[in-house]
Amino acid sequence: MNNNWNIDILMNDWFDNTQKYKENSGIAQTKESQEKLNEYFQNHKIPDNHCFICDTDMGQEDYICLECNHKFCSNCFKEYLKEKTKDQLALIPTKCPMQFCNFQVPSEIFLKVLSGENDELNIYNKCLMRNFTESNSDIKLCPNPKCDTIIKVPGHGMVEIKCRCKLSFCFKCLKKGHRPCTCEMIQIWENKNKNNNEKLESFIIKIKQCPNCHKYIEKDQGYNHMTCRKEAGGCGYEFCWICLDKWHGHSSSYVCTRFRPVELDKSNEKENDNNTSDLARYAIFFENYQEEENAFIYANNLKDKIKEYKNLLVVHKNCLYDETMFLDKALKTVIESHQILKNTYNTVYKEI
Repeated sequence: MNNNWNIDILMNDWFDNTQKYKENSGIAQTKESQEKLNEYFQNHKIPDNHCFICDTDMGQEDYICLECNHKFCSNCFKEYLKEKTKDQLALIPTKCPMQFCNFQVPSEIFLKVLSGENDELNIYNKCLMRNFTESNSDIKLCPNPKCDTIIKVPGHGMVEIKCRCKLSFCFKCLKKGHRPCTCEMIQIWENKNKNNNEKLESFIIKIKQCPNCHKYIEKDQGYNHMTCRKEAGGCGYEFCWICLDKWHGHSSSYVCTRFRPVELDKSNEKENDNNTSDLARYAIFFENYQEEENAFIYANNLKDKIKEYKNLLVVHKNCLYDETMFLDKALKTVIESHQILKNTYNTVYKEI
């Protein structure tokens, strides 16, 4: 595991500098470690067959030690390893319990000492497998924390995986499946959403374009009767803030429930502030993205309903169960379509 599980690296390091390789792998003391240990034993007179942790006398065989020959009673060593499993990030590698010692506890010691401790063993095995998969670009663990499936994809490219736990994810970045976007595109889109969250909310609420001349107008307060002021470079057009239709037919007390989205006028886009224009374009794509996301969630929640419909067809319409399977396939197609459509807005926005 100290060579990224690569036999070629191991061989090169071994023949290049055997002693240094042993020290880095935790099977030989470093010079610094040996000096500190010598100083420690000079200041602490510990009798033979005494545990270095609890300082009690051990039997002739009731102890555990690594190649470094630092002895610990079985109970202390076991509790030490169990405690180490609580910090999964630092579990591999685990060093000898002796202070200043750089020897690493090998896997066979872990498996032997923790035999019967199923929870701790499962944690250790998962960490060991994670260490292996992180060093092997062709093998990865399913990102679902409740799933232990290991997936191998030769070439470690951007491939969408459907795990047996039903999770769809990108093998390259381990995020949710994002066809047809690349991993870089989805990262840019997520950063854009994060950075523009407050700006977008403010834009949608306070800023719109005049439906006649497409000049940006900010509404701080007051009625929905808007005038594109000529003194501010506008056209004088009067319209409803809610539906963006002409004001004729509305009144100051009129509660408008209509809505008519207006396309951006790209011919006048150069005359507008670049940041505002970009935010307006982003708002359109984000709104469409969000609609597809909501549709994707809604379709996913229909699975129980589809199961109910299938049972009704079998019971009341005398359909064979196999004849109802088309409903599952149809729902699967709908879900995948919304997921792909959702991500196309990332792609199109990036390319504009």
